[in-house]
Amino acid sequence: TPRTPVPSGRGGRSNIHLATPGSSNRRLRSGGILSSRNIISGSGGGGSGGGSSAAAGYERPPIVLEWGGGGLLLRVGYAEQFAPQHSIPRFTTSSSSSDGSKELPKDDVEAWYAILSPLLLQVWDQLMIQTIRRVICVHDSYMPRAWERAIRQCFWNMGVPALAFVNNVDIIPLSMGWKRGMVIHVGQHEAHCMAHVDGQALSYTYQAVPCGYSAVVKGNGIETNWTKDMDRQWLDETNPNSLIFAILKCLEACPIDIRRDVVHHLVFCGDALVCCPTLSWNATNRLAQLLRGETNPTAAAEKEPEEEEPHMATTIPVSYASLAILADSVRAISTAPLRPDHVAWVGASLWAAVWYHQDDQDAFIKWIFAPNEEE
Repeated sequence: TPRTPVPSGRGGRSNIHLATPGSSNRRLRSGGILSSRNIISGSGGGGSGGGSSAAAGYERPPIVLEWGGGGLLLRVGYAEQFAPQHSIPRFTTSSSSSDGSKELPKDDVEAWYAILSPLLLQVWDQLMIQTIRRVICVHDSYMPRAWERAIRQCFWNMGVPALAFVNNVDIIPLSMGWKRGMVIHVGQHEAHCMAHVDGQALSYTYQAVPCGYSAVVKGNGIETNWTKDMDRQWLDETNPNSLIFAILKCLEACPIDIRRDVVHHLVFCGDALVCCPTLSWNATNRLAQLLRGETNPTAAAEKEPEEEEPHMATTIPVSYASLAILADSVRAISTAPLRPDHVAWVGASLWAAVWYHQDDQDAFIKWIFAPNEEE
């Protein structure tokens, strides 16, 4: 029986484990990764195990909702599709930062509810989405618990019967079709790196740094050309908050026998790749240079001497000697034909397209049911 990697758990860090579906699973390729050609459409094809699913009331494909763009963008569509049907851009909030950019609440459930409730109601009404459908919510790794509690309450009040949370870094490999590699997700505010091996998300390799797209472009502008700020925030190996440092630490945390496979499949994705498509090319070139022992004399000459008092370092330096053998294996994989900011949504869509037919006992999609429907 073929096996496919399936995310487990609800919000937060959730590893991906191998699972074996029911008796009639013709939607999987023999290699274990979802085949986009075989997941076509419709609610039929559930096989003999679909009877209790229909009786449970969720034979229709669930809604896939991705909370992207650092919380300022919603992508909405139905499972079994290969792109979100609608992308709802930035929405206004009552508070603004000093530079004019909109801020979102952190730990205030009521403030989150005041933002989410009218937004979700408007989306469901305009798109004429039936509230009897279940919802799979794809979220960033750093969303606060108050947001999760608020969005649950919003959907319960709307009449949604069940909700499942999926981490975007965990679900991306399902849309790409590879078994070993590293997901490098660069969003609006933060960047996240994590290695995946044979359907397992290696949570101990997870790295997060505050070097999203907003760190290199001030305000709400868009910068498509490569700038010095991008060099400092993304490619400066001496900066412990840079993207290249996070990639190196993620690679260093991987077991030795899988490092070559991981570094050979670097997947750059996220909202930053839409505005700056050369990020993957520049980052892989810089990574190969560092592993070969080459330095960047231009960047070192331009760096101004620090006038602050010396302080204790809180980061462990990267062991380049142990990674030098990987210099010739560095390679980035394109997300084409998918957009780099849609790969997480598509991964959740394909995952749900398989399991909402087969998951009779709710064993693989960890649904969270409305309070009045809990057994």
